[in-house]
Amino acid sequence: MLNIASVERWLSSLPDDEVVGRTRSSCQCPLAQFLRFDNAPSPVVQHCVYARKKSNALRPLPVWACKFIRIIDAIESDFVSAGEALTFLRQITHKVS
Repeated sequence: MLNIASVERWLSSLPDDEVVGRTRSSCQCPLAQFLRFDNAPSPVVQHCVYARKKSNALRPLPVWACKFIRIIDAIESDFVSAGEALTFLRQITHKVS
């Protein structure tokens, strides 16, 4: 299930330097990787919509997830680590809470 607490737990369970996704990639961003970890067969995450499989209808992402994706896609690197992603996620959590 795509919720902020589940994503935070997943990122926290990984080494800080482990690559958890590619920036600007709808099938390899950290949220798509989390959905894959959460047993979604081939997830797609684009801007503010997502699907657990490419054949599924796109659903709106929660506001926190849209903000998270915008931050991830704005960094210069092509890859994002668990530590970086967790830092960004926690910044959003403090703004959303």
